[in-house]
Parts: sequence; structure tokens; C-alpha cells
Amino acid sequence: MNTIPLILIGTLIAPLSRIADAVPLRGDGEESALRAPASQPAATRATVQKLIESGRAEEALVLVSSPSGTFPDFDRHELTGRACLALQRWAQARDAFEAAVRERPDAVACHFRLGMVHVGAGNDRLALAAFEKADFHGLDTAEFHAAWAEVLLRRGTLFGDVRKRTFANDRLTPGTVFDNSVVIVRPAAEGKNRYVVAPRASALFQACRAVQLSPQSAEFAEIAGNVWASAGMPEQAVREYARACPILPEPRRGACLERWGECLLKLGDFDGYLARLRERMALPGGLTTVETAEAYSRLAAAAAEKGDSARQVRYLTIAVEVEPDSVERRLLLGDALAWSGRFAEAAEQWREVLRLRPDHPRAEELTKMLRDLDATP
Repeated sequence: MNTIPLILIGTLIAPLSRIADAVPLRGDGEESALRAPASQPAATRATVQKLIESGRAEEALVLVSSPSGTFPDFDRHELTGRACLALQRWAQARDAFEAAVRERPDAVACHFRLGMVHVGAGNDRLALAAFEKADFHGLDTAEFHAAWAEVLLRRGTLFGDVRKRTFANDRLTPGTVFDNSVVIVRPAAEGKNRYVVAPRASALFQACRAVQLSPQSAEFAEIAGNVWASAGMPEQAVREYARACPILPEPRRGACLERWGECLLKLGDFDGYLARLRERMALPGGLTTVETAEAYSRLAAAAAEKGDSARQVRYLTIAVEVEPDSVERRLLLGDALAWSGRFAEAAEQWREVLRLRPDHPRAEELTKMLRDLDATP
């Protein structure tokens, strides 16, 4: 089973007015109830909604099933589904929302919430089917697109059916949502108006649409960053993480900073990675010594890939200072020092490796190298 993302919980139990802002009124039940006369059922419905929104879903269920709550069938199913969704009673919520959409097939909010029930129950395939129905009936909110993006991301549908298109606009940038497509890149050799784009049924489109609809949302920017990072496009991911991290709440900020740093490292920005690392260390709870040492080891590995032996040695030295009992980090430092021609310092690390772990798989090799170094005038 999955846990529904916390950023979406408020949407799922909030009044439909937040979801319906971008959708014409269709008589969805929630919407029609807002226009209904102040009868007893309508008044009871408002009470049920307030109970669900205030975290009292159990009481809401009791009220929905009580004789005084004489709701039309759609309202009863829809409110039962919302209460069960808030309580994470997936099977009951599914049955209720399925009954609601049988009553009113164009009830966009019910299709969305049914999709989120499937997400919670761990069935992304059925979640996608429900989201597609909500999309078909016109739902177009940031929360909806963000939820859809996360499901597509888990299923690996990052770009979908990628194709090239020509647009009149020659200033579109990666992430621009345009004509049911989202721009991935503009091939330099194919003209200013030619773009590689991903379709609507892709994690990238859905994430970028969520950001387009709610540009101030740190949570949606983070999701977009995750999609770009998973697609191997760190430059675009960095752009989104830079918007998201400063205002994300804990503990999500720490995780976002880590992913941001990894993308910076792929771009060769060592100073940027170090800045993000320091921010993570300054957060409440900070990092453990092992996590800090691992971060510097990753810096060292990235430096080695770029042939920067001076940085490699510097970062491995810090990693060993942070975690002095780590045999493997000392071994890496010793090897890096040797490759840099600093054999005396390398020998110190190898001796410490043998002291900490005499039965290390490389013990015989290290002993021989130390013997040869001692024999060298």
C-alpha cells in the first residue's frame, strides 16, 4: 500500500470549491448542494463536510448513515467516500466513489478522489484510469495534475510518446506547457521553431501543468524537479528545486536539498553541492556522521570522474576525519593519495586499514605495498 502524499490530503478532504475553480459547474452533488435551498439534508451535508475537514471523519460517517441525514443517493455515496478516504479505509472509499460515479458519470471530483483511493491502496493502474476519466470530464487543477504526475513517475512514464513539433513561437523553454504538450528540449540543429515535446499522458506534462496552475507552490515545484531529475535532466531539476527548497516544510526540505545537491553534482557544481550539504547539516536534527561522511565521499567520487585528484583527496580526507573508523573510506583515501604520488601519506592510511581490519580482502596486497615502500630508499 502507498501513503497518499501529504500535499494532497488537504485537497481531498476540502470543499469541492477548491477543485471546481477551473471546471464549469456540472451539478456534481457538492456543487449542487451549495446552490440547494437551506433544507435539512443540505444543512446536514454542510455539517458532514465540516466534520471531514476538521479531522472528525468517524463522526461524519455516523451522521451520513443516521435517519436524520436523508441524502440523495449521490450525496450519500460521495460523502461516505470522502469520509472513508480521510480514514484511509480504501475498500469502503472505493465502493462509495464507484457508486457515486455510476449515479453521475461526470462527477469530476469523485473520479479524482477515486484515483487517490487507488493510490492509497497501491493500485496505480486503476488510479491512472480514474484520473483519465477526471481529465476527460474537464478537471484541471494543480492538485490533480500533481497527483497524476506522481503516479506516472512511479510507473516510469516520464516523457511518454516523445515527438518533434513545430510551433509558431520560437521562444519556448524546457517545461513550457503548450497545446497539450510540454517542451523537453529544442534541438539546436533543427531551427528555432522545432521542439522535442512530451504528450499530456506523461509525468513531465502533468508536473509542469501543476506548476503552471500554481506557480507559487513549493510542493508542485518539487514534484516537477523529481520528474526532471529522474529523466536525467539535472539543469531543469535544479531550477525547480531552487524554487521549492527554501519554503518547503520539514522533513521534506531535507530530502529536497539532498536531491538538489545530487543534480548540482551531476552538473559539476561542487560549490553548489557543498552549499546544499551545509544547509542540510544546519536543519533540525542535522545529519549523522555516516551521512556526512557519505556526502563527502560522493563529492570525492564526482571529482575523480572529472580527473580532479586534488579535490578527490581533499573530500576523502574530510570524510575520514568525520568517520575515522571507516575502513573503506580510509582505503579510498590511501589509494587516491597513492595515485597523486603521495606515498608516505597513503601508507599511513593503509596501515590504519590493516589495524582496523586485519582480515580485509586486500590485506595481503596492502602488506606487500607497505613492505615495498619501506624498502624504497
